[in-house]
Amino acid sequence: MTTHELAIKYTTECKLLNILPHQAILTQFNNSSPTMDLIIRGNDKINFHQRIQDTTLFPIVTALKPFAQQIIIIDLSYNQIQDDGANKLGDLIKDAISLKVLILKSNSIGPTGAKSLRKALKMVSTIEELDLSNNFIKTDGSMSLTKLLFTHTNLHKLDLGNNEIDHDGIIAITSVMNLTNNTLRELNLNSPLYNSIGQEMCIHLGKMLASNNSLKRLSLQKHKIRCDGLYIISEHLLDNNTLEVFDLSANEIGVEGCTAIGKYLTSGKCVLNTLYLSSNRTGDLGAKSLAFALESNKSLKVLTLNYNRINDLGLCLLAEGLDSNNSLLCLTLFGNNFAQKSMGMFAKLQGSRKNWSTDFQIYMVDSSFDMAKIDIQL
Repeated sequence: MTTHELAIKYTTECKLLNILPHQAILTQFNNSSPTMDLIIRGNDKINFHQRIQDTTLFPIVTALKPFAQQIIIIDLSYNQIQDDGANKLGDLIKDAISLKVLILKSNSIGPTGAKSLRKALKMVSTIEELDLSNNFIKTDGSMSLTKLLFTHTNLHKLDLGNNEIDHDGIIAITSVMNLTNNTLRELNLNSPLYNSIGQEMCIHLGKMLASNNSLKRLSLQKHKIRCDGLYIISEHLLDNNTLEVFDLSANEIGVEGCTAIGKYLTSGKCVLNTLYLSSNRTGDLGAKSLAFALESNKSLKVLTLNYNRINDLGLCLLAEGLDSNNSLLCLTLFGNNFAQKSMGMFAKLQGSRKNWSTDFQIYMVDSSFDMAKIDIQL
């Protein structure tokens, strides 16, 4: 079957279901490469007003099913796919024996849809990246997908963030990563739905970090880790020599937590190159601990501290710490309380450093310092 014949088949299926063909699908079928990848992102300006829904997904799957073995990438993010659509998509996935990437983030898939996808992926050993973030799979759905970590050694990236997963779901994932799986490299568990304080989960997260030797990127935004929890995690990090990127944004971390992570940064065992601490409660004393750590740490390349309630004193201490640090390449601090002294110190740093990026720019206005926000890629 030629791609032109595929387009005709798809149009025929749409007529049978009495729905309009999706223009992006027609374009792809008429111009498809031999891989037959299915990439229709709902946030694309071309597709924004014609997002994929369950009903519009059915003819797409029917038309593509004979070509399933040629599909390597499926990206249907930012659409309106629900459980029925996920179940139908499973009919295509189970025959896609070369599939490497499945991205379904920002849809409306629930636990039933997640279980259908896991069942379809059971025999697809080639899968390397699975992204179901920003759906509604909850704990039941996450536990079903967690079973893939026992068998799929090619699965290197798993994103289940923002899915209303409770503490049982987080424990299930960390237990597998602690005892069984040593092949996953990236894990996103942002924004769980805890019925208790987040520090209770930190024991499980810490044990996972102490024993797992494959994970390189871990995102734990909005876990309410706080200071006690970060102390637990930091102690276990001393036994970890693989984690390179750690996202602890929006975790209500204050002074004691900054002291704990600062101890790890200066331990000589730190291999982190990126640490996200945005939207916490660092304050001046927390900034002091981090400034001290920056004086000796040589591994960290990226540090985010924007929106952390740091005043001029803490910002000056950070500038002093950075004066002895030549390894940090990117720093975010916008959203803190800069005054003239700290702005002057960072203006000097910005003037003397090359290949260094920040999310703010200091400049002079009528003999005084002012600053502007800059959008940077992290």
